[in-house]
Amino acid sequence: MGTSESHATRTKSTAAQANLQGQGQVQGPWRIVSPNLVPATLFARRKYWAERFGTAPVLPMSRAEMDQLGWESCDVILVTGDAYVDHPSFGAALVGRLLESQGFRVGIIAQPDWHSAAPFCALGRPNIMFGVTAGNMDSMVNRYTSDRRLRSDDAYSPGGLGGKRPDRAVI
Repeated sequence: MGTSESHATRTKSTAAQANLQGQGQVQGPWRIVSPNLVPATLFARRKYWAERFGTAPVLPMSRAEMDQLGWESCDVILVTGDAYVDHPSFGAALVGRLLESQGFRVGIIAQPDWHSAAPFCALGRPNIMFGVTAGNMDSMVNRYTSDRRLRSDDAYSPGGLGGKRPDRAVI
């Protein structure tokens, strides 16, 4: 008898919750949100103010390239463990172009010498943030073989030279 009462109570509670969800008023930790309240895409937002300058032919990697574009500073600087290739198969280029399409001025620091702080200062201080990525492959996979020996080559470095990335590059 107690089981049927608890089942009836649960059924009423579930029905009441469904009714509240239909009205968009849930009293628990979960809330159903109308799709009309969520932006359709990332691009539904207003673009950043620097969008009026247009896109750069290549994302700058040096202060001289920034000067050619007439930039005093970058909004976002992406630091990548790969060589910079302006192609969609390279993550830093893809993210950089996406940010640029939203009006941000983006610079790239590709394979900096991680033993020194100087390469990280090459483009100056960004207005918004630094973005850091190990590259297309995890730095540990790219640096060591399955036998835990150092690799002699790196497919994503200029000339295929290995040893240009640190272990655990994004930690």
